[in-house]
Amino acid sequence: MIVVEGGASRTVPRGTQVAHWVLLGVSGGCAAAAVWASVNSPIAVPAPAAHVLAAGFAMIAAIALGWAGWERARREQGRRLWFLLMTAGGVIWLVGQAVGYFLTRNGVLPFDPAIETLPLLIALPLTLTGIVGVAWPTNMSRDDRLRSILDISLGLAALMVIWSLIVIPRWVLPSDPGQAAVSRADQWVLLIGFAVILTFLVLNRKRGGLPLPQMLLLFGGFTILFISDPGGRVRRRPLTSRDAVHLRLLDRDLYVRRDAPALAGGG
Repeated sequence: MIVVEGGASRTVPRGTQVAHWVLLGVSGGCAAAAVWASVNSPIAVPAPAAHVLAAGFAMIAAIALGWAGWERARREQGRRLWFLLMTAGGVIWLVGQAVGYFLTRNGVLPFDPAIETLPLLIALPLTLTGIVGVAWPTNMSRDDRLRSILDISLGLAALMVIWSLIVIPRWVLPSDPGQAAVSRADQWVLLIGFAVILTFLVLNRKRGGLPLPQMLLLFGGFTILFISDPGGRVRRRPLTSRDAVHLRLLDRDLYVRRDAPALAGGG
């Protein structure tokens, strides 16, 4: 008999678990190989193999994340739609990354920010909507709500100060006007993402819609993404294709390795 607890079955077939971890391992191997190929490229533009491996990582990771999310949604009773939205956002983002890396496998300088920004613009609304449905806390008292509103207000104010005084002035924009516009859109996307994650970290201090280990995995993955992306842009020199491959792949790999287990787990 399958026991349902917290809205989702805790029974996950052993073969499915193994398959998920195998896919994650293969995608991680592709990411490591892509970083190695990029770092050992004799010129600033990485060899096509680095981009092909990066595309392979993103596509395999999309399969792993999509499969884990679909399996979790099937075992859900009241939050199925939210898990599907969150999974769809992650898959769209990773598939978009895979297509972008493959199409630019011959490498150009500077790295076109649209390769990562456009899939993120499409995927982020779906993902954040799913997070709202999955992680919204239940049974909050009036005092909890008031304290949460105060904490969120202070946190968002601090975020705006850091973003305005530290991140934006040091963000290296491409010289091309079109690419610069895309990069500015990326700034807003990441700021909104930071704000949402900060809000839900405050709201889920006591009890959220997921068990604590899964909540930490989920928000840990998004925090890595939202911190590492500005970290790669806030630099003293323009971002090259080589930089883009290994900086982006490292945070994508960590993101997928944290969020796929969170989606697959029961609870």
